[in-house]
Amino acid sequence: LSSTSMGKQNKRPGWKGEDSKGKSKYGRDEFLLSKRSEAAPASDSKKGKRGKKGKAPVPAVTQAMTASRHELYQQAVQAPKNDVSFFIKVFQGIRGRKPLALREDFSGTGVIAAEWVRSHVERTATCVDLDKPTLEWGRELHLASLGSAFERMTMVHADVIKAHIEEKADITAALNYSFCVFKQRAVLLAYFKAVHAGLSEDGIFICDIYGGSRSIVPHTHARDCGGFIYTWEQEYFHPLTHETRCHISFSFSDGSSIKRAFTYEWRLWSIPEITECMMEAGFKATTVWWKNEKAVGSATHRGGKHRSRRDTEHGGETDSEDSEGDSSDGTPTSEDDESDELDGESDDEYKE
Repeated sequence: LSSTSMGKQNKRPGWKGEDSKGKSKYGRDEFLLSKRSEAAPASDSKKGKRGKKGKAPVPAVTQAMTASRHELYQQAVQAPKNDVSFFIKVFQGIRGRKPLALREDFSGTGVIAAEWVRSHVERTATCVDLDKPTLEWGRELHLASLGSAFERMTMVHADVIKAHIEEKADITAALNYSFCVFKQRAVLLAYFKAVHAGLSEDGIFICDIYGGSRSIVPHTHARDCGGFIYTWEQEYFHPLTHETRCHISFSFSDGSSIKRAFTYEWRLWSIPEITECMMEAGFKATTVWWKNEKAVGSATHRGGKHRSRRDTEHGGETDSEDSEGDSSDGTPTSEDDESDELDGESDDEYKE
């Protein structure tokens, strides 16, 4: 992706397949079919049932051929119920009222927005993403699962910076490090300004980021997701630009796999860079939530001053790709007004 192309800079990475030299050779709709055709041998093969050198035959129809990479991503990476519960808890603790309108930027299939409208009959959600086929895949899924609640969910094919959404959001969320597709500070700032302009008077902005010593070292880790193996690969990290390339792959018990199903070209922003941009964009306070603490520690920034907070209700777990090992994950929360201590409870209708 090109960070200088305003029309493409926030397209969710990974829709292009790559050859051995890293060059794109598959369109999004061709990616899985092309990869699957490589995994399945021709039925009239002359090599015999045992395949090459007596190895067990590859099934004519593999698990990779029948799997949806969007479904795999949702199972391995996303936790929409946890996200929605956290959104509600944070907003109520700060504002003392129930949040009703959510905007999910870089929404992909819109699974978080779907969970949001499912959580309360008055809630509405707007999904914004630049990849239309992915939005359509999500639309078909949620139309079937939500029933009449889908009428309170709007899916918008647009650039998150340029999108014009009439309804002001109580909460705008940009999760799974998606804003890291913006590699220039001026573009990141433009996005934060767009978020600020789209919030209600007491709205808040929630995003997440990863960091720590492991985040700047190429590495691979895998975990069993029950039915498939999820593999996160950080291919490289450039210390001068903080640009990084990461991949997600899936493998199955029959030996088949979807290699590099998603590819991400990012700039890994530091937490101080993010919070400074938020303040410059017009937000009046920022709070950082750390993972892996029994009582979640955070810092609130107001006019150059910091004060610590403690909260014991949120365990700081992350649903992010790089959620293992020694890397740390922070969730900066920006507020469009001065805030009180986080001491509220979740919705009675939606307790987790």
